[in-house]
Amino acid sequence: MYTTQGGRIVIKTLVNATELFHLVYVSRTTKAFLEHDIENIVHVSQRNNRRLDITGILAFGNGRFMQFLEGSEIDVIQIFSIIKQDLRHHNIDVIRRGNIPRRQFSDWHMRLTYPNEISIRSGIIYNKLFDLKIKSEAIIDFSIESRALLLAFKNMC
Repeated sequence: MYTTQGGRIVIKTLVNATELFHLVYVSRTTKAFLEHDIENIVHVSQRNNRRLDITGILAFGNGRFMQFLEGSEIDVIQIFSIIKQDLRHHNIDVIRRGNIPRRQFSDWHMRLTYPNEISIRSGIIYNKLFDLKIKSEAIIDFSIESRALLLAFKNMC
């Protein structure tokens, strides 16, 4: 697992480096994004994730991101530490993390989706993750719904 110190992620212990690990976070953009900006993020993510065998999905809408990353714990944490330093977004909250039995997005080193591509209900869930003024701990209540939102998109493809 990991902890943060002074804004940096510090690996505490790894139970088994071969176990699959996932991390889901949400954030807000610091500027308006054009479609080519998002496509560039996805392209760079795919290249970096392929190198580390990380898979996942990135949801973007209304100036907000939600991303699901999966792979070895050390690699996911390494990529997430880079993501956290990106000045194009802020208010980064991890809503779910831990070991998983298998990959959910094994075919995608990074796939982009928009909430309106999934469903109205999923879009409502997605917006709840950002629009409610709640503490980080309370947002975990939405983690099951957020995973369902991302899996719903996967099943559409």
